[in-house]
Amino acid sequence: MHSTDLRGTDFAIAIDGRDATLRDVLGEFAITRRLGVICPAPLDGLGAATLLMAAVTAFYDGYRRLGGEFFAYADFYTLQLQPPVADYGMFDIWPAHKNVAVDMDPSTALLADAITDRGIDTLLVPEGWQGNSPLQPVQLSALQRTLRSAFVYAPGGTVDGAEIRIGCAREPLMSWADKVTATVTGAGPSWFARTEADQLEQSFHRLAPADAIAHL
Repeated sequence: MHSTDLRGTDFAIAIDGRDATLRDVLGEFAITRRLGVICPAPLDGLGAATLLMAAVTAFYDGYRRLGGEFFAYADFYTLQLQPPVADYGMFDIWPAHKNVAVDMDPSTALLADAITDRGIDTLLVPEGWQGNSPLQPVQLSALQRTLRSAFVYAPGGTVDGAEIRIGCAREPLMSWADKVTATVTGAGPSWFARTEADQLEQSFHRLAPADAIAHL
C-alpha cells in the first residue's frame, strides 16, 4: 500500500498524441476490477509498470471516494511462464501468491485456466508473444465471458506503433523496480536502469479481447 501516495495527476497519459485520462484508457474503474500481466520471463512485467501503477492508483482512488480508512490491495496478478517467480510486491501485487507460476505444457492450456479461475477481466499481453496451447471449448467460453479489455505491452517499455503512452516520474518506480529485480537471482538491471531521464514513459496498444484470446 506504499503506492497510495500516488495520485492520478502523477501520470501523464496520451492517446494518439492527445492528452487523456486513465478513464479514457481503462473506462470506468471499479475496485472489483481484476488485472493480469502475462510474463514470459520473470521481469517482463516491468515493461508495463506505468499502466499497472496507474491502475493501482485508480483502485485506491475508488477507496478514497468511499471515505474512511481502508486496508486493501487490488486483485492484480502476474502470470509468470518460467521460473524463478519474481515478486512484484513493490508494485502492490500482494500477497505473494498473486505472482502466479503457470505451467506452459503445450498439451494443456493452464494459462487460460489461470486467467479465468481468478476472474481476470483486464489482460496485458507482451508484444510478439504467442502461446501454443489449444483451448478447449469450455476454456474459450470462460475467456469470452470474463475478458473485457486487453493491452499489448513491451518488456522493454516501448510497443512499436503504440497509440497509448503513459509517463510518470522516474522515482519511486525505479527503486521499486530494483527491488523486484532483486527477487530474481542472477537477474541483470531492469530496463529502468537504461535511462537517466527524470520522466519515464512506456507505451501500449489496445487489443480486442478476442485478439488477446487468440494469443493464448
